Amino acid sequence: MFFRLAKDQDPRFPCHHRLTDQLWLSTDSGWQRYGDCVIKGYADTRTLTEVPGYNKPLRGNYCAFQVSGDAVIVQHDVERSFPMWRSDSAVTNLYPEGQQVWADKRLTVHGDMSCDVTRDITWRTALVKDDDELVDRLHKILLNKFRMFLSHNQLPLKIFLTGGLDTTTVWAYLDHVGADYELVDYEYIKYTPFYTKNYKRLKEYLFYNQTQLWDEDCVLVSGASGDEMLLRGPTTLAMALAKHDVKLEGLVQENDYHYNYYARYKHNQHRHADHNNLIMDTLYNDHQHWHIDRTLHFTPFKDMRLPALVLQASKELLIAQARNGEINRKLIGRLDPTKLDKITKYKNS
Repeated sequence: MFFRLAKDQDPRFPCHHRLTDQLWLSTDSGWQRYGDCVIKGYADTRTLTEVPGYNKPLRGNYCAFQVSGDAVIVQHDVERSFPMWRSDSAVTNLYPEGQQVWADKRLTVHGDMSCDVTRDITWRTALVKDDDELVDRLHKILLNKFRMFLSHNQLPLKIFLTGGLDTTTVWAYLDHVGADYELVDYEYIKYTPFYTKNYKRLKEYLFYNQTQLWDEDCVLVSGASGDEMLLRGPTTLAMALAKHDVKLEGLVQENDYHYNYYARYKHNQHRHADHNNLIMDTLYNDHQHWHIDRTLHFTPFKDMRLPALVLQASKELLIAQARNGEINRKLIGRLDPTKLDKITKYKNS
């Protein structure tokens, strides 16, 4: 789901769409055109053909360019999985150009490449009374996302198991809802025209060193953003623990799942008067991977409702999450306890 909107075609992209008399959209493959809208990805609750008719962003993982007179409205899902930059000559998510557009911003691009910028506030959640209700709410959100997506998805599903907590969690949900999928036991990268031309740039994104790329339409079910959205990323976790006067450094023990992972980081004791908003803003602009060419990525963890709930965890649950991913294990355990044995002893091992 890579693009560059400009006054001319960009040769780094294989596909080019004339949007207005002045504006061209250059993209990787896999985009669809419905009338005055060019779009790629998926919405949780709607088919792709239904997305252009909605003025408000939906949950999912998509990007759409909607023509409105001589201007183009850049639409995307609530959480926006990709970074974006704008300059006097382009709007793009491939190479940094000009200034970064934060994830809560919406753009309307005019023919002279000037932009109207609006802001969305997209995350709120109700309070939970205890850790059990917190895990129940997480489970219901994830289960509903799987059910809604699978109710309209027509593409074959694939999943590559790493042995980590997040891919094991999404695997458990796939089986729980009775999905038909290919369990991938190989690594595959198709050197498509877009991938070949932009290989070096793509490798600068961490998660494009960890993904697969096929040359047929398919969906890779991904555990991406699980670390971050369930507060296992070291920076935001350290901030969340600081609220309880707990330091992440030295907390994780040698036999814990995250021991090797956190040992690489040096953590400061983060105290902030508005630490929840700081954590949420950080996560909102954490971009990991999105669709590439004809391989879509189903990323159920990319949902700001999840960290808004985990931030309400008790001190004890947050420590258990830091050490061994206890929240993930509770979710897996209620779906299929046998899959707990498939998790590696240490993260990324």
